[in-house]
Amino acid sequence: MKVRVQLFAGAREAAGVEFVDVAFPAGSASEHCLAAIAVQHPSLAALAKSSRLAIDDRYLALDEPVPQGRPLALIPPVSGG
Repeated sequence: MKVRVQLFAGAREAAGVEFVDVAFPAGSASEHCLAAIAVQHPSLAALAKSSRLAIDDRYLALDEPVPQGRPLALIPPVSGG
């Protein structure tokens, strides 16, 4: 399946775009989608390893299947005080 992933903060800066499309097998967990992002978009490889995917204002668990036909958001790590 193919999904559109919206990028934020450092991920958007690294890729130079607001969205990327990622292909991976249907029924895959979000950790597999993150791995696909790293392979298919090398500029995001370092960030994908420490980022999370979100859908509908909630984070997906790493072992949670990615819903088909729904846009995702790649949320990079946040730091600060």
